[in-house]
Amino acid sequence: LFEIIASDAKHGHNGDLFLKGELPEDSGQRDAALTTAALRYASALARGYSDPKKLRKIYTVPRPKADVVPGLSKAIEDGKLADWYASLAPQTDEYRMMAQEFVRYARLNGSRGSEAAGDRARHLAVNLERLRWLDRDPPATRIDVNTASATLEYWRNGKPRDRRNVVVGEPDWETPQLGSPILQLVAHPYWRVPDSIFEDELADKGPAYFAEQNMEFRDGKLVQLPGPKNALGVVKFDMRNDNAIYLHDTPAKALFGLPDRHRSHGCVRVQDALGFALLLAHDDGTLIDFQEALMEGDETFVKLKQEIPVRLMYRTAFLDDGQVRLVDDIYGWDNDVAYALGYVR
Repeated sequence: LFEIIASDAKHGHNGDLFLKGELPEDSGQRDAALTTAALRYASALARGYSDPKKLRKIYTVPRPKADVVPGLSKAIEDGKLADWYASLAPQTDEYRMMAQEFVRYARLNGSRGSEAAGDRARHLAVNLERLRWLDRDPPATRIDVNTASATLEYWRNGKPRDRRNVVVGEPDWETPQLGSPILQLVAHPYWRVPDSIFEDELADKGPAYFAEQNMEFRDGKLVQLPGPKNALGVVKFDMRNDNAIYLHDTPAKALFGLPDRHRSHGCVRVQDALGFALLLAHDDGTLIDFQEALMEGDETFVKLKQEIPVRLMYRTAFLDDGQVRLVDDIYGWDNDVAYALGYVR
């Protein structure tokens, strides 16, 4: 166990998280301390050392369900402790390459005292932890949105199907980390203005402004009708969650070409959303239904035959075309993870 934890460098952990100081001289207390350390280390590899639900108010992305107690017992019984620990962390190319980069920068920082290398090592350690938070067997068909890089990837039957830019929440209106499925496509959606947006930005507007923006009050709520100015564009990807977060189109097409695309109130605007909706409908077998809905001209709902899981994740380091890429921590969320891992500045 000492040797295994000592060789932990590639995972970005601080060894003091698991074994710190002198062990008790009493054999019973010593065994208890070692068992606690062994289970804590196994859990850190299998699910992450930190709990994302304690670091952020909202986190519903599916996590691994690892019961390390029987695994540890069997590994000891079989004499394969090192092999068992090696199997617990993610076994993907992305994790392996990010771990290699972490080791490289950590060594540069250690040998040269390079502050820049130390910052990069910390950056990578945080995102290795985020990978450990994720289910090891995600749905083969899914949509992954990285809100740090403002990009979307659509996976179909275990293979990349599509990739495109998105616009996500700006700082102070951050897009939360959610696991939430798309259950239906909405052609020509109404935008039911959230109370927070109305109070912050529209409460002082008058009838002339609302008429110009094709808005009206219905049952005491401000609603924007379908049309060229509708904030949701021509299609909404309806998602099941309690946070009123979903994917949608937008009339502000120019934003997709900007390097910084953190400019929404939390929802995710999709580049060429109509084309993406047609692609999803084609793959789902509901293309004709959606095309007919588009011809209606008013809000029309098309239920998908199979809901599509969506993971909204915040990852400031990731694998991009075979290379490890780092992006700015625009939400400032890396610091909480780094602190939980023992990276204190």
